[in-house]
Amino acid sequence: MKYFTKEWHLLPTDRTLCMKPCKDRAYSEEEIDALYQRKLSEAIEEERSSYDEPPFFLPIDFDGASVEDFLILDEETGEAHRPATVEEAKKSLEEERRRAQEEYERRPPFDERKTVAFFREVYERKKESCPYEMQPELFALDYLPKSLFKRFKREDRSNERKRKRAERAFRRDKARTELFDCSLHDGAFLSFTDGTLAYRNEEGEHTLVFEDCTVLENEAREGDWFLYEEVYKRDGGYEICFLLEGSEPHYLTFTAKNLKK
Repeated sequence: MKYFTKEWHLLPTDRTLCMKPCKDRAYSEEEIDALYQRKLSEAIEEERSSYDEPPFFLPIDFDGASVEDFLILDEETGEAHRPATVEEAKKSLEEERRRAQEEYERRPPFDERKTVAFFREVYERKKESCPYEMQPELFALDYLPKSLFKRFKREDRSNERKRKRAERAFRRDKARTELFDCSLHDGAFLSFTDGTLAYRNEEGEHTLVFEDCTVLENEAREGDWFLYEEVYKRDGGYEICFLLEGSEPHYLTFTAKNLKK
């Protein structure tokens, strides 16, 4: 990869997202407990409001629609398929709306105990995984010391500019080319054997077959998600580079003479 590298992908740009600055000092147990109770009360009210919100569906103009506009999920298999007709899609959505309304009307009273338990679970997990030199209790409650908050804000803005520069350079690179007319972004890697790349997306499983393939680097694992691809002309053929992500980013890079149509 020339542009969409692991290092580029891992540049932090949102370390202050949903975080608030607090004073640079040590906080007592009583102060931490007060912050905890305040955050917990906010979480309970948000959950209660969401729980009491009736189901909402965007209006759909079925008269101007085609079957290509719809995917119906089979709840038993988890597989999605396209309806045979727009009328089938309409009936399926009407049934989904009816079930959602019935479930809403039959819902039991809001039980805040689930929110309390979940809030505590998330708090303890975040406290244990705090990656910074600070009071982990503050991090678990979505606070950062003001000096750290300001430094992250400054660095993350710089990193965002670096990411955008790489994206612009990629688009300007005259050496890159198009080999296949589909993006594998958000597809799941299945396998790569003897030049045959198998992947899955919301429409099912697919394969791309490459001719005279030589693998340069293959870290991909089944279930990894495709993020970016770069394709370049090379030695009368192509160099194909993919960045994928599972538990960490992986490369899949190989050369090929062509793609079998």
